[in-house]
Amino acid sequence: MSRSKSISRKRGSDSSLNKSESKKRVVDDFDAGFSSDFKDIMSALRQIKEKANKDGQKKIKEMISSVASEIRSKIDQLNSKLVKDRQDFAMAYSENLTECGDFLEHETAKIKEVYEKFYKKKGVNFESLLNLGVFEKFSVDKDKEKGDSFEGMRDAVHNLTENNSRMLMRNEQLETKEKHLISEQEMFCAEKIAKLVVSLEKEKQDDKTFSTLKITLGSFLVNASDEDFLPDD
Repeated sequence: MSRSKSISRKRGSDSSLNKSESKKRVVDDFDAGFSSDFKDIMSALRQIKEKANKDGQKKIKEMISSVASEIRSKIDQLNSKLVKDRQDFAMAYSENLTECGDFLEHETAKIKEVYEKFYKKKGVNFESLLNLGVFEKFSVDKDKEKGDSFEGMRDAVHNLTENNSRMLMRNEQLETKEKHLISEQEMFCAEKIAKLVVSLEKEKQDDKTFSTLKITLGSFLVNASDEDFLPDD
């Protein structure tokens, strides 16, 4: 009888032990599975993060490169326009000077011819007068031929003066236009850079949000190392 009770107690003890061990194994298996699942999640997050970092850096570089290219293109266009306008002005000014110079040379030749005829009649060597510098001291007969020559010279000087005034005014207008175009270019560049800064700040904020998510999930994983969940700079 006593032996039967002893055997019965032993069996009961063994049964309780088996249940306890079985329960422990279930808990251990659950903990192991739970830990494994979160490790897989964190591993996936790390992989996603690494790819996001690479993609993010690439995107940032592309954003900066795009804005820089657009600004450079605008600057090149403006520079080409300013250079062309200046070249056109220089060409017009040169043509104006050449035209006036040719006209003055023509009128001077006509006056010289009139003076040569006049002093030849007076028996005076015209070239000698030119060399002595006394050409302007001699009075001139106001006949029609000489009058026409001096009238042409006055017209040439008048035209030269007017053309020069017009070219100076055109140059002032060109400078005003250049300042306006440069001011517009500066505003365009400032707006593009401001938008780029906003976009870069958004990219940085998105990166911080991702880091916060990683830290939150990582706090449930007891076995994870601390460095797995350090916030990104």
